[in-house]
Amino acid sequence: MTDVTQAPDAPGAIRAWASLQAQRRPRLAPAARALADTRHADPSASAAWADRADYRMRTATTIVERLREEGRLDPTWTATEAASLLWELNSFHVWDDLVNGARIAPDRYVEIITATAVSALGAPVRQEASRIREGT
Repeated sequence: MTDVTQAPDAPGAIRAWASLQAQRRPRLAPAARALADTRHADPSASAAWADRADYRMRTATTIVERLREEGRLDPTWTATEAASLLWELNSFHVWDDLVNGARIAPDRYVEIITATAVSALGAPVRQEASRIREGT
């Protein structure tokens, strides 16, 4: 398992992060499901969920900064948008839906997440869509 920060490049960091999650999540799935199910009603569960989400966002932001430094992030993406997409792609729910729901093998999940993130973040975001969303 390659540490995310030690990956040779940003796509490698995305792959390492997805691989790390694919390895950890089978053990953590029961606890993650319990937190997800109770986080809106239980302040302790909400705090635990938020703590993990904040940690994932920091990791996503670090990877996005690296993508930008390497010239792999299309300039039409804001850092917040790019980190949010990467955060979501690496979420528990996406992993659970793909690996457990769709029965995609964990190693294939890693490749799908890596390819999706690299492709999406390297491509332009249509500006017209963002103006429509913002009402301008």
